Amino acid sequence: MHIEKTPLHGNGVRLEPLSEQHLSGLAEAIRDGDLWLLPVTIVPHPNDLPAFLENAETQFRNGKELAFATIDESSGKVVGSTRFRNIEAAHKRVEIGFTFIAQSWQRSHINTEAK
Repeated sequence: MHIEKTPLHGNGVRLEPLSEQHLSGLAEAIRDGDLWLLPVTIVPHPNDLPAFLENAETQFRNGKELAFATIDESSGKVVGSTRFRNIEAAHKRVEIGFTFIAQSWQRSHINTEAK
């Protein structure tokens, strides 16, 4: 199993492999609802996004994770992030997680369609 950085398209949602170009939009999404303060999940503070991206890149190079920016297709806005995690190529197994979505987009089509 070979993991590639490939955009994924759904109905009204696009998942783009996370890159530096997404960080400002991701910071805006995280500020929408102060997501880093949520006690039920782990969301990076907007100031920590360079380290978040660096960690995602390291995990990708190690064949363990692939992080995405979650994009609303109609507006083109970055509304969150999700990733393939705990990739086990030998077993063709992957988890979907480390997901967070701007408060304004929660309970919309975004998360369901991204999954």
